[in-house]
Amino acid sequence: MPLRSKRPARPREARPLSEHYGDLVRVALMEARPAGLHTYQLMVATLLTRSQVARGAASAGCRGG
Repeated sequence: MPLRSKRPARPREARPLSEHYGDLVRVALMEARPAGLHTYQLMVATLLTRSQVARGAASAGCRGG
């Protein structure tokens, strides 16, 4: 059984990688047609995983819809 730290959990905040993913997602969206891109298309355009695209979109302030 692994030991767990007794420190309280840190609040989630934008990390440098999330900001980097956000930059990649933002650039891909700027180059896209006005309707934007679907998650899969962003994954192909940026070579990121689905979770990296999601983190980047959140960091970039993109809203799903």
